[in-house]
This record gives sequence, structure tokens and C-alpha cells, in this order.
Amino acid sequence: MVENFLYDSLLYTTSYGAVILGGFLLINFLSNGFLFTFLRVKASRGRKMMVKIRQPLEDYYRPGEIKDNDLLFKDRDGIRRRLTLSDDGGDIYRSMNLNFIDVDEEKNAIQKKDYTIVSGHDAVKVDHLLTRALMKPQELDKMQKFILIACIAAAASSMVAVFWVLKIYSVVSKLSTVTGGNIP
Repeated sequence: MVENFLYDSLLYTTSYGAVILGGFLLINFLSNGFLFTFLRVKASRGRKMMVKIRQPLEDYYRPGEIKDNDLLFKDRDGIRRRLTLSDDGGDIYRSMNLNFIDVDEEKNAIQKKDYTIVSGHDAVKVDHLLTRALMKPQELDKMQKFILIACIAAAASSMVAVFWVLKIYSVVSKLSTVTGGNIP
């Protein structure tokens, strides 16, 4: 009796969960991925904002962040983009209880509500330059070079010492077989 009740409740829970999940997936499909993006920005509790990326034929939405007066987001291809915000703060507006910002993908610039462009510099090139500057190889100072050379020399000398010990061991083993093991 208890087992039937547990089985029935598990069956009802699973079936209702499948219907609710199917409904969410259908709404997300019909809204071109807006629902899960909206929920991700809403769940961030103000750390992220909704970036409306305008194309000539359609608009799509991505979550973005503001760091050091720059807007950071990933476009549809997964490429990180960085755009500079204006100083007056007129770029950001509220809609659906979220902070929104419009980006023109063709001009690679932020748009205000009246469709004037805020920043039109080549942000992709600047982002690549910043990435190259941050990822450039570090030069070794004199002490690190000395330690590296000392480690290589110690490894080489230990390999030579092991080779000599093995050579001496092979000579001693040959002599012991010749003399019958009477090597003092």
C-alpha cells in the first residue's frame, strides 16, 4: 500500500515535471532563447545586464557586465566583445525590471535610445591588443636564469654520474664472474 502510494506520487511528480519542463523549453524555443537569457540575468541580481544586439534583420539578447566603464559580453559566435560606455550614463535603460543596453553589431557601437551612436572605435582590435598585452611572455630575471641553469647542470651531472656508476657496476660484475666472486 505504501509502495503503491510512493510509486504513484513519483509518477505524478515526474509527469508534471516533464510537462512544466516541456513548456519552458517550448517558450524558450518560440522566443529564440530569450527566456533562459532573461532568467540568467534576473538570477544574477543586478550583476549582469541584458544586452540587446541589433542586426539589420533581427535582434537578439545576451547577458553582459560592466567593468571599468566597459561593457563586456559575448556575441552569438561566442566572441568576447568590449565596448566603452559614455560618461553621461544615458546608454542604460530599464525594461521588464532589468537594466538593458543596446548594441549595434554592424557599427560595433553602443546605441542610445534615440539611436545615436555612443562609441564607434574598433573595440575588437582594442580587445585583442589588451589580450596580447596581458598574455605576453614574462622575461626571466638574473636570479631565475641562474636557478634554471643550475637545475639543468645538476640534472646533467646526475645523469653522467648514473652512467659512470652503471659502467663501473658492469665492469665489476664481469670481473667477479671471471675471478669466481673473489674480488676484495
